[in-house]
Amino acid sequence: METNLVSSGCSLVEELIVEPGTRAEYESLAHYHYRDAALGPVAAIFTIRHCGVAAAMYGRDPLGVLVATMPAANLALRTIATGGRLRRADRREELRAVNASVRCIARVIVEPAYRGVGIGTRLVPEAIARLPVPFVEALAVMGLVHPIFERAGMAAFHGPTPPRCVRLTGALEALGIDERMRLDPDTAHERIETLNTHDRGRIDAEFHRFLGPYGKRRRMADGRERTRFVLSHLTERPVYYLHEKTGENFQRARTVGRSFQSVV
Repeated sequence: METNLVSSGCSLVEELIVEPGTRAEYESLAHYHYRDAALGPVAAIFTIRHCGVAAAMYGRDPLGVLVATMPAANLALRTIATGGRLRRADRREELRAVNASVRCIARVIVEPAYRGVGIGTRLVPEAIARLPVPFVEALAVMGLVHPIFERAGMAAFHGPTPPRCVRLTGALEALGIDERMRLDPDTAHERIETLNTHDRGRIDAEFHRFLGPYGKRRRMADGRERTRFVLSHLTERPVYYLHEKTGENFQRARTVGRSFQSVV
């Protein structure tokens, strides 16, 4: 893909349009995302691409894609963020309320050559505006900070340390790899290499368990690179983002959403 327009910064973003996308367009960019887990039920796909003169010059291949899915049935941080307004005494009624009121931004992917010029910042708020529900959420499972969500008006709620992080920390502590050592991955790896076969096997199993949510990373081979990756993510906390539409904004979203259905 030609990238001549990247250097034009803001002018590039002005020559883009957000449109409904297809599953095939998402899959064309999916390999750039750090997660390879299944998406779940897709509610809508939006792409951002060249328009006007730029489209004639550079084509209309998607430069970025956003996938919105149906929400998970139960999230503790959602209950906190919404003040429990979606809770119901009957579990089935609660599921209906959540499905009718919430969509989840599951993927935001920008073609690498076009990162850093505001494409994600343009894509996220326009997609939020077109989703016909009062609540739009996103969950950074790895605890990564995503400025594009907060720039789109989403409030951030920080969760507790994941149990897998607590478990691995305990296993490392039990084998003498304390906090000071964990701050130096190379020293920690050298310590791991001195462990006996049984303890090495235990740490290997714990590393494999820890890497489970990290897509392709879960298949990392034993070695210094894997130790560095694991220890660099050991203190992360999940971040839940929520945007709530009210009044006129929600009514506008319902109208736009009905006339702006994606092909998924």
